[in-house]
This record gives sequence, C-alpha cells and structure tokens, in this order.
Amino acid sequence: MPEDSLEDEITEPTELINDLNAAYVSKIETNPVWSAWRDDLANTMYTDWLARR
Repeated sequence: MPEDSLEDEITEPTELINDLNAAYVSKIETNPVWSAWRDDLANTMYTDWLARR
C-alpha cells in the first residue's frame, strides 16, 4: 500500500479521532413536534415572501 504523506501531518491525538468515529447515528425517526415547527416556519417564510412581492 502506498504511503500517505498527509497522514504524517496529523497533529491531533488519534485516540480522539477514533472516539469521534465511534459516535455515529444509527437510527433516525420523525418527530411530530419538529415537523409541525418546520412546517409552520416554512409557511411563515412563504407568507412573508408573498407579502413583499
């Protein structure tokens, strides 16, 4: 395998990098409260945009 010259420039501890790689999202679910907030925000933004036209 060829040598990676950029790997020699890493100054961060590799333990920290490995810990960050271990924390990943394994499941995503919808949330009705978030969806309602997002929809209200989108509708408000659209209404404001229409009013300025």
